[in-house]
Amino acid sequence: MFKQKRITGIITLSILLAISITMPAGCSVSNKTTSEQTSDANESGTTTATISETEGTTTAAISETEETTPEKTLDERLAFLDDSDFHGTVLIAKDGEIVFEKSYKYSNIESQALNTNDTVYEIGSVTKQFTAVGLMMLVEDGKINLDDTLDKYIPEYSHAGEVTIRQLLNMTSGIVDYSNDGVFMMEYEKFTMKQIFEDKELTESVLKLFDQKFNFATVLSLVDTYDLEFEPGSSWDYSNTGYCFISEVIARVSGMSFEDYMMKNVLSPAGLETASFEPDQNTSTGYLAVAGQWIEMPDIEATGDGGLRMTADDLYTWTQVIANQELLSEESWNEILDGGKSGYGFGLEIAEDHWGHNGGTWGFASMEYVYKQPNVVIIAITNKKSESVLEAMNRFINYTLYHFDLPLLLR
Repeated sequence: MFKQKRITGIITLSILLAISITMPAGCSVSNKTTSEQTSDANESGTTTATISETEGTTTAAISETEETTPEKTLDERLAFLDDSDFHGTVLIAKDGEIVFEKSYKYSNIESQALNTNDTVYEIGSVTKQFTAVGLMMLVEDGKINLDDTLDKYIPEYSHAGEVTIRQLLNMTSGIVDYSNDGVFMMEYEKFTMKQIFEDKELTESVLKLFDQKFNFATVLSLVDTYDLEFEPGSSWDYSNTGYCFISEVIARVSGMSFEDYMMKNVLSPAGLETASFEPDQNTSTGYLAVAGQWIEMPDIEATGDGGLRMTADDLYTWTQVIANQELLSEESWNEILDGGKSGYGFGLEIAEDHWGHNGGTWGFASMEYVYKQPNVVIIAITNKKSESVLEAMNRFINYTLYHFDLPLLLR
């Protein structure tokens, strides 16, 4: 029987990355802006900012007041973002036209630089859909078969002969998730995030762990001794490892670095002017809120499971590439957009009326929803990770859905 499976621990990397399919709702939202916070730097050089203990409360649910005033404009409906703790950019498009786009608060707390519509953000697991398109180009060129076993490309992985490329793409491989399942932070499992970041030595130790390069070699070393979680193809479990492996397959088959291949064959042809696997001067700083502080987080590694950066505008442009089925054949897009029994295609969550993905890295979180009827695209990206910020993003999604008379997703 095909079944979905989740593994969660006291502290796993997924808490930090926010890469699970659904994000938390019903949490508190801070009414304190960054300009009211004080910045400092600890001895390890990590920038922190103190968070006010006083927080207001709200939920992602549509309020009774909201329900009785359906005539509100979109600007009026989303005015709450100005007073929330959300830092980042939101974008809404309808019928191929951007109808609302606005950026909020700071891209860097220390310098007080503001986020703008030109700010570049890490998009986390939203990267996976790009990686899938890059892989499918090699399939169309006859260089890869989706039903090839992984040992044809990565023979050094201990379970490579049991897993196919298709199973890596649709999360049915059974390969343990290096960033979840206790693999990455096993020695810290007994601590909560609050305990870690209230202890100076633990904080420095964990931040050094975050700062290591999670490239293919590192990921392989983390997962190679683990058994498969289930027989490949028999179940479903979200695994970042699969897409890290896919990026390595792309590099080996193409003879190019993964970043260069993606830039040449996917990102540039799609017209994404800011998309890159490396930060530039327009890239905002990512922060994580823990134990009353905003902690500046290191950059993410350039791999296929979550290494891309771009503006909200470029992410919107990309949604139109998918909607118009550009770059690939209809047959390839049918493969990518087939959610099967799990509701997960190749790097995309697939529902009857919409598709998209959520993502996150150390200090960033992103949401991408694309609706078919009406034709509505909803994007939110933040460079400050906390429950209150994720709650504001959830509320933004729900208020937008309510405005366009679409079913609510996050309650």
